[in-house]
Amino acid sequence: MPSFKDIAQRASVSVATVSHVVNGTRFVSKEVRDRVEAAMEALNYQPNLVARSLRRKQTKTVGLVVPDIGNQVFSSLAKTVESTFAQLDYHVIVSNTSYAVDQEIEQLKTLLSKRVDGIIIASASPEMTHLVDFHQKNNLPIVVVVSKVDGNEIDNVHSDDKKAGHAAADHLIELGHREIAYVDRLIDHTYSAARRQGFLATLRKQDIEVREDLIVRSDSFGFEGGYIAVRKIMGSNEHPTGIVCYNDTMAIGALAACNEYGWSVPQDVSIVGIDNHAKSHRQQKRLLWPW
Repeated sequence: MPSFKDIAQRASVSVATVSHVVNGTRFVSKEVRDRVEAAMEALNYQPNLVARSLRRKQTKTVGLVVPDIGNQVFSSLAKTVESTFAQLDYHVIVSNTSYAVDQEIEQLKTLLSKRVDGIIIASASPEMTHLVDFHQKNNLPIVVVVSKVDGNEIDNVHSDDKKAGHAAADHLIELGHREIAYVDRLIDHTYSAARRQGFLATLRKQDIEVREDLIVRSDSFGFEGGYIAVRKIMGSNEHPTGIVCYNDTMAIGALAACNEYGWSVPQDVSIVGIDNHAKSHRQQKRLLWPW
């Protein structure tokens, strides 16, 4: 491995100048910088990023922890986070937890061992007390996304999920629907519970009967979950004229089930999904289901 001295001799500059170019610690003119960088390339010099990180106490790396990278919400999140941090010359380590809290905790420990400068996380846990403990013990910046965190210990970015559920129900009611089903995930999270609460509150406010047999939960909250849930509704001989799905991926599954069963959308039934990803899903699946 060539040293700073080797580079300095080849570029006809001082060792200090090479250090400033490599570490960005002081302004160096473009002419001198070009000579140093040309010497580095000629000598095949590769900076020791680990050593630099230890000196600066900064790795220019952040962790992104998501429960399901296959879910379009989280894959879109990862893409946005990576592109944004790339502009700041940061690297992103993406970790997938498969909605397992114990795995989430292990991923946090791994990211800590890699000395990341901070963590962005969509937690698998509704309580998230382990995140508060982790933050307090390690003094590492954490931003929780998607879910709402009580208190002010951790920075938080989330949408108004209760309002989303309200808007979905309100839209169908405005279209004249009164028999409205709700397709939900089996295990509640803060955001899923809030969406359902908003939906139910809107029905009650409009004096529309809340039909428990039309509130269908599914083990899966992806495409398969929406498909199975709507098949259950069909099997019970119910025919709601409107369906609200917990997320857009489930709405795609619901559309597929309706198409298979012979229900035309929106002539026979209107479907609303929450997340604003239905358009891209529709483009990907158009060969399978002629909506």
